[in-house]
Amino acid sequence: STLRTGVVFVLAWLLGLLLVLSVFPVSIAPLRFVMKQSNYITLFMGPLALLAGLGLAAMPWRLAYAFASISVAFGVLLGFLQQADYRVFTANSKALAEWAIANPRDLFIGSNNNSSMGSLWFKQKYSGSPHGAVMSFIDVHDKAAEFSATRDRSAGLYAVLDRQTMNWFSGSTSVTEVLPCWQLVQRLKPTDLALGNQMAGVLNQAALNLAAWKIPAATAAATALGALAQPKPADIFRVNGLDPRCRAV
Repeated sequence: STLRTGVVFVLAWLLGLLLVLSVFPVSIAPLRFVMKQSNYITLFMGPLALLAGLGLAAMPWRLAYAFASISVAFGVLLGFLQQADYRVFTANSKALAEWAIANPRDLFIGSNNNSSMGSLWFKQKYSGSPHGAVMSFIDVHDKAAEFSATRDRSAGLYAVLDRQTMNWFSGSTSVTEVLPCWQLVQRLKPTDLALGNQMAGVLNQAALNLAAWKIPAATAAATALGALAQPKPADIFRVNGLDPRCRAV
């Protein structure tokens, strides 16, 4: 039948995506596969939506309406939580970009996300405006001699410890603790949080209330929702010296 042919086609599409994105390597030496990030699931939205539509079409209409309503409600909720996940991960980097706009002569060294998201935030919100440079510890590590030779010594040098993103693509260059030559200046206030983060905060409070009643899994849910409501803290430190890693120069 036409319905069966459609189901077979969509299943083949879905399984083909899984095969290509999960089994085939993108590099042989070293052996690496496609990275699984939070946006990975969007590649499967087409076949999954068609499978859901075919399933609803095969149901009695009352049952189909009930399933569709439940799916939409949970879809909206998960959409807001996905928004919260994106915003909470970039909130500290955007806050650092705001600080760099207010201090255009200074140099800031932070995580890889601080550097990449800061550059994007400058272009999106402050295109053409002067701003302080935001580099990553990877940049400083890979180009240590060039950094030392070309840096404007009259500009302020600051290190950023962003506990939310400090291990993201940092490799062996990550800095995960306060170093001896750092002096605390200020804690960053997360920027560009959205409705999804507020919703995660409300759900986090509800889960905490359930945890107080010894409801199973409530504590784990509260921890996960709390991580979506607010990012981990990020602090700016003044570097006393010429090297943000406090090495002799």
